[in-house]
Amino acid sequence: MVETNHTDGSPPMRPGERPLLVFISSVIPELTRERAEVVEVLDRYELFLPWAFEFTPGSSEPVDCSYLSKVREADIVIWLAGVDTTEPVRNEIREALASNKRLWAIKLPAKERTQA
Repeated sequence: MVETNHTDGSPPMRPGERPLLVFISSVIPELTRERAEVVEVLDRYELFLPWAFEFTPGSSEPVDCSYLSKVREADIVIWLAGVDTTEPVRNEIREALASNKRLWAIKLPAKERTQA
């Protein structure tokens, strides 16, 4: 929210729309540093609200249900593709595609990649 001093007593300007929820998908811990960097960059802009598993408090929902529900809620899903793609990440990508989410796939440098 942009805070300004209003000498005329009027309320400050507020965003007219909610931020875009951005789900970060990748293998943990292989890409921990890259995930943190994406969250840090998105946090600089009021337009985005990043969601990454390791930066989110625990939930009463089973873990596979809670993160897949965030994929369905997301406006954008960012997939950081590294050396391997685990089953949980494949599930996230399938859920994003099934929910017609904007999917930004970022193929990170790797000497080799698994077939997955």
